[in-house]
Amino acid sequence: MYFFCIVIQGDVLKCDLPYFDICVANIPYQISSPLTFKLLSHRPISRCAVIMFQREFAMRLVAQPGDSLCCRLSVNVQLLSRVSHLLKVGRNNFRPPPKVDSSVVRIEPRKPLPPTLGAIFKQKHALELLEKNYKTMQSLQLTSDAEKDEEKMSPDDVALLSMT
Repeated sequence: MYFFCIVIQGDVLKCDLPYFDICVANIPYQISSPLTFKLLSHRPISRCAVIMFQREFAMRLVAQPGDSLCCRLSVNVQLLSRVSHLLKVGRNNFRPPPKVDSSVVRIEPRKPLPPTLGAIFKQKHALELLEKNYKTMQSLQLTSDAEKDEEKMSPDDVALLSMT
């Protein structure tokens, strides 16, 4: 068995990525969201990515339903992958120290992807579709928690709504 490393220098958002098994990156924080989704949509699917993000972004990635930081980003990334927080990197570890703390996150794409994802992301108005289906689901009492709002929905709830 042998291992090799490819270093890509340039704008990762503009280049075509070659096949890779693992991505390890320390990125400019302003490209966190577009890079995360570029990696998750890359085919063939990689085994995992270990990336240092601004701490607030990282905490949103790993936020669970009901957490104050849970948002559309949390649900969408967790529909496509398993996300885990590995470690906090304090600003005092850098010279000069930045104004924000960082965190290292592991992202493992789901294999296979949930079958409903294509339908969700091909919809021009996906949010309106989910809201409509959620209201229908509530009226049919298919959920035990009729007061559940989007911040408290799990990725499984979103997948269920897309099939309603």
